[in-house]
Amino acid sequence: EGLPTASKSTVIPVVRSFQIYPNGYHYGKAKTASTASKTFSFRKTDGTQFGTMVFSAGNVTPAFTFTQTSFVAGDFIECVSPTQDTTLADIGYTLCGLTT
Repeated sequence: EGLPTASKSTVIPVVRSFQIYPNGYHYGKAKTASTASKTFSFRKTDGTQFGTMVFSAGNVTPAFTFTQTSFVAGDFIECVSPTQDTTLADIGYTLCGLTT
């Protein structure tokens, strides 16, 4: 909630095996649009980036880009914030995948 801190890491634990869909099924929204384009990166437990969520300047709905990636129970999905924007705030998102 509020303004995301620069390089802040949010971690989501993986509780069962699944594959993340490449594109088209993810959703995000911000309550307040950014003044500049901001890119959040998604990484696996080992630090490998597998996707991005980009809020273009003035938009509250981001664009997602992912490569199909497999996860197993015990992995983590990490979302890393970009440099702070003075306006982009109150961000939420949902990632979709298929259990394996």
